[in-house]
Amino acid sequence: MAKTCAFVISMLLLVVAVPSYAALINYDDTSGAHDLSVAGDWWVITASNDPNTKTGVAQLPGFYDEGYIRTGRNDLFLNNATLNAKFLGIGGKALAANPPTTTTVVTVGSGGTIETRSATGTSTSDNLWIGYNYDATLTVNGGTVKAMDTTGTFGSWIGLGGKTTTKVGTLNVQSGLVQFGALNAAWNNGVAIINHSGGTMKHIAQNGGGDRIYLGYANDGSFTGRCEYNLSGTGYLDITSVQIKMGNSGGEGLFNMTGGSINSQYSGTTLVMGTTATSVTEFRLLGGKMNLAGRIGTAGISKFVVNQAGAMELGWNWTTTSNTDSVELLVNSANDFQLKTGWEVNWFSTTQVAAVLTDSYTPTVGQTWKFVDCGAGTIVLPVDGWHPDGSRFDFYTYRDGQGAGWALYKDTVNNDVRLEYVPEPATLSVLVLGGLALLRRKRTVVS
Repeated sequence: MAKTCAFVISMLLLVVAVPSYAALINYDDTSGAHDLSVAGDWWVITASNDPNTKTGVAQLPGFYDEGYIRTGRNDLFLNNATLNAKFLGIGGKALAANPPTTTTVVTVGSGGTIETRSATGTSTSDNLWIGYNYDATLTVNGGTVKAMDTTGTFGSWIGLGGKTTTKVGTLNVQSGLVQFGALNAAWNNGVAIINHSGGTMKHIAQNGGGDRIYLGYANDGSFTGRCEYNLSGTGYLDITSVQIKMGNSGGEGLFNMTGGSINSQYSGTTLVMGTTATSVTEFRLLGGKMNLAGRIGTAGISKFVVNQAGAMELGWNWTTTSNTDSVELLVNSANDFQLKTGWEVNWFSTTQVAAVLTDSYTPTVGQTWKFVDCGAGTIVLPVDGWHPDGSRFDFYTYRDGQGAGWALYKDTVNNDVRLEYVPEPATLSVLVLGGLALLRRKRTVVS
């Protein structure tokens, strides 16, 4: 059986340059070092000589070789299968013959494993790249993908999106494990999409450094890489010793969190929203919980959106640094927000703040919510013309043409930031004027 399958694969590699070739390949040998279960119209793995592969399957890469996967109209599945390579490009390489006409799709199912690392530990090209020269998708549903071993010695990083092109790299994590030393999502002009609904994305600290999570990485500011990370369900992002940088060097990053969890006990872990004035980033905390021992810092054009379902606990502080930063509060019930900092809330004096009523919810005038529990930390809010001392920030929000008045203020007893629903400014002015007129009338009657 194994010889027959090896012959079929060898013949496929010989005729893959013929566009009209179509055949169903099913290679399944669970006793070999490179177990594969493959179904598709055509596929190719290119590599140099491989001393690790079993006899008769010399084109399947091992830890000494680079591998490139391109698939045709159907997908390549790894179930109860293992694929090792020093470097693996899914959606590459730019071979002249038979470029894929559709997105290359690889699925790692139950018992399936992809691992990239150098056998000697001396190579720097032990990376996994998704969407290298062509659009590509890697789906992990019950399997394991390792671009870094657990010791931090072998491996490197996962790249998503074309390195110098606008190619799209998509990573779907539904269950199982994806392990990396660094994550470069949307390198330069590339586009990266991460749909994380289950399983674990785990960062492993690399010996010698190079650790990072870049979501929208423009490299030198002359590119516009764009990343979208969607965390939902039971998805778990586990971080050991690295910052999350969104929109690095002018890139664009969106993190949409409706469930799942983010966790890091490393005090240096910071959510950095933008690193230059041209970075455009948005973090939407609409469910699940983010637990960082570090802090939130902003630069460029950044927006943080939060509702009462999303939870956050910071070991340090939450700061904004420019008048292009904005914070949007979505209110849909009488429940308090679930936010906590270990040190302070310190927002730039002209940070743009908006509160939006959702789900047709209408609070009563004077209703308050606890917005952020600051522990024993300090609180510095934006300043407007009404309360220049910084202890209270009043602002005005429109929804469907209707105005609403709001205030953020410091509760000195509990050291909380509170949100209050107040009469919209025009009504407030009328109430004040009305009170003055009534006072005059009373005085007139008395005298």
